[in-house]
Amino acid sequence: ALTLVVAMLAPRFAVDVIGIAAADAVFVLAPAGVGMLAAAFVLSRTTAGPLADRRRVITGGLVLVSVALGVAAGLPALGRAVGLLGPEGQEIGVMGTAHLGLVGGIMASTLAAGVGFASIVVAAQTLMQERAPIRARGRVFAVQLTMGNLLAVIPLLSIGGLADLVGVNRVLIVLAVSVLLVAVLSRRDWEREDEPVGDSEVASPPSSPGR
Repeated sequence: ALTLVVAMLAPRFAVDVIGIAAADAVFVLAPAGVGMLAAAFVLSRTTAGPLADRRRVITGGLVLVSVALGVAAGLPALGRAVGLLGPEGQEIGVMGTAHLGLVGGIMASTLAAGVGFASIVVAAQTLMQERAPIRARGRVFAVQLTMGNLLAVIPLLSIGGLADLVGVNRVLIVLAVSVLLVAVLSRRDWEREDEPVGDSEVASPPSSPGR
């Protein structure tokens, strides 16, 4: 759902927020695809080390996506604060060195977002395959795919209207904060799951009654 929402906002972000032509928006978005392919290639072949810890990869991917969205939204705002960019919707006339640096920073953030997206998806899918019972694995993935597509409709219908009301940049900031919150909650769940069971919580076998 998050991938679809970002893909829906990205062209408008490039034109209205950055101020580049619609035909050039693909150059800003292309690094995200490169990052997803590279991360998927590396993670699919990792069997040891920190990248083999699926839960850590998921949490790290969420944090990376959050930071990348925040940087992508913050750089144009910084550019307007220093007078580098005009009002939203105004196209950049001549690309100078400072403009190229700004666009390059946003491209780097989209690259990082692509790595984060792939980290979440690959690690989560792998974790589901490892934990799902063999006989129910097909049903588990079918339900996951159906529910994912169903729940993705809600943000797709609402985010566009919200962007019209408050602006694409603010929506990206809200998304960044929301993803970071999910990462924190995910981390807490992993830690709670890893907590050792105390002696008092271990149920002792019932003693047989005496005759």
